[in-house]
Amino acid sequence: MSVVLLVVAMVTAVNPFRSRLGLRSEPVAMTPLVVGVAAGLGGVALLAVLAPDLLSALQITPETFLIAGGLVAIVAGARSLFFPRPFDEPPLPGWREGLWPIAFPRILSPEVVVLAIALVPQRGTGTTIAAVAVGVGAFALLARVKVAGWTERLLVACGAVAATLLITVGIWMMIEGIRDV
Repeated sequence: MSVVLLVVAMVTAVNPFRSRLGLRSEPVAMTPLVVGVAAGLGGVALLAVLAPDLLSALQITPETFLIAGGLVAIVAGARSLFFPRPFDEPPLPGWREGLWPIAFPRILSPEVVVLAIALVPQRGTGTTIAAVAVGVGAFALLARVKVAGWTERLLVACGAVAATLLITVGIWMMIEGIRDV
């Protein structure tokens, strides 16, 4: 997997456009955003570091998990296409809004976690974490934008494009996993 495809995979897994839609329409305050980004990236980084040991403990080969990760990406992409707006999650008050719903379920979503674990054997831990950081950075920028009217429609359209790319990445991962076996 090339670095460019890895970045595309992780940005589309985070899907900053769709993730932004599930938050309030006003810009997210800086403190919860920093807490959420730090917690989300920290969680993904921890899972990426533990990925080889986790796969070994589960007795799953990297190739098999790559195929499974591809399936998760396809399902997540299809979900994002059919349900372009995530479910509204009642945020926790104050800085804890960064933990719910920003860190989880936005950044630490199943597709991000599974893709991070599946792609570490392909490109390495540091590169995978950096690719996730690009997606999370895009989300953090969009979280500071007010969403109403045309910006909401633009985010829905961009989220659909990202979902389509995630499906494409998922198909690639499954084919690559099958080839590697």
